[in-house]
Order: sequence, then structure tokens, then C-alpha cells
Amino acid sequence: MIQWHLPTEMIYKVLESKFLILSALLESVGQIPNLATGIFGDVFLLARLSHAYGITRPEARSKFRVAGTALTWLVLLVQSIWALTISFAWLIANNFGF
Repeated sequence: MIQWHLPTEMIYKVLESKFLILSALLESVGQIPNLATGIFGDVFLLARLSHAYGITRPEARSKFRVAGTALTWLVLLVQSIWALTISFAWLIANNFGF
């Protein structure tokens, strides 16, 4: 049986690129406050630093690593939900483009 494993560096680059793309799209729409964009960026940076610090710990399951991963996914989830809300609001206001 073949098992596929993605290199961890690739996963991190995908997460960072998703964050940057979502941030750029949300800011270009102009319906998100600058404070929210700054908070997303700060929390994402702290999450990635926490995760990096947690990886360097000798124990296998570091609290910093878990917290960093959870915060990273939380920021991406909140950004995605916010983007979908803006998109659906536009679609409803414009009769779904028809």
C-alpha cells in the first residue's frame, strides 16, 4: 500500500499563502475594518511563532505546538467565514448575478 506524505515545509507554505490570499481579498473588498486585518495578522504571526517554538521542545506533544496549530486554523476559519459572508451578502443583494 502506498502512503503519501506531504513535506511539512509545503504544508506551512500552503497555510501562509492561504492566509495572505484571504487577507488580500478581504482588504481589497473594503468591508473589513483595518483593525480586524491587523488583529488577524498579529494572531497568525503569534500562532506561527508558538508552533515553531513548540516544535523545538523535546517532548512530543508541546502545548505551544498545539496552541500554535489551533490558532492558525482558527484565524483561517474566521477569515474564510467572513469572506463567505461578504460573498453571500453580495450575491443576495445582486439577485445571484442575474
